[in-house]
Order: sequence, then structure tokens, then C-alpha cells
Amino acid sequence: MSEVEVTRQASWGATRDNLVLGSARGGIDGAHLLTPMAYLIHTGRVVQNNHPVPMALLARLNTNGQGIGVAAKHAPLAARLDAAPLRRPSGRRGRWR
Repeated sequence: MSEVEVTRQASWGATRDNLVLGSARGGIDGAHLLTPMAYLIHTGRVVQNNHPVPMALLARLNTNGQGIGVAAKHAPLAARLDAAPLRRPSGRRGRWR
């Protein structure tokens, strides 16, 4: 693929907009995307005027990411596969403050 130019996009929104444009109109013809973005572009749910843009997925590497990030301030809780230590002490669900 000697004629491929790899460029960095400014944001996921810029990536979406440049894919919709396509290279013929100054955009791009392919990208590495968040899993749902190709489907949402293809159905027109995240583009102007809800106008579907045909998309082809050449490879889908994963569906839910490969890791879970936990803020460093929670490191003393020593959470592992069992996330119980991250629950609020009261047992209620919700965001930590």
C-alpha cells in the first residue's frame, strides 16, 4: 500500500467529519475508529441531516476495550478482578466524589 498516507486527526469528531467528506473532497478514506462510530456513520445517526454514509469494516479488533482504568486515588483499595472494594462503603451505587 505505497500510496497510503497516515495522518493524525484532531478528534473523534474530526475523524467522523473527514470520513464523511472522503478524500475526493479533502477528507480521508479510512480510519481506526471507536467501535460504534462506523455503525453510527453508516446509519446516519451521527452525521449532518441524518444522511447515511456507506461504511465497510475491514477488521473489528474488539468490542469493549481491553482494560479498565481506575484513578490513582483508589489504588489503596487494591481492586483486582473483584471490583467490590470500589463500591461505596454504604453499598449504594453511584459516583465517588
